[in-house]
Amino acid sequence: MTSNGTSDETPDAAPDAAPDSAAQEAPAPGRPVVLEATPPGLWQTLIGAMIAALAPMFGFLIGSSMGLGDGDGLSPLHLGLFGGVVIGGCGALLALLGGRRLYLGYQSE
Repeated sequence: MTSNGTSDETPDAAPDAAPDSAAQEAPAPGRPVVLEATPPGLWQTLIGAMIAALAPMFGFLIGSSMGLGDGDGLSPLHLGLFGGVVIGGCGALLALLGGRRLYLGYQSE
């Protein structure tokens, strides 16, 4: 035993025998993986739908965090919600254009 509590003895090492040839052969190839690209317009549709769904909520959140305003004209809550609806409308347009591109891509196949 050494001072740190470990043993001075080393475990019996395997003899340096030549490994058999079967262990060095490459494994048999498995099932081939075929990567297919996403159809054109899929990501455009998904991102547009997420923008259309989340933008009005974030506009409302930003408008409500700005406070009530001074009472003259539109309050920041209304302006934030209006901005969110406009950005959400752009997201809906993006989703529709992506859906059209996706549909036309499937029709051409």
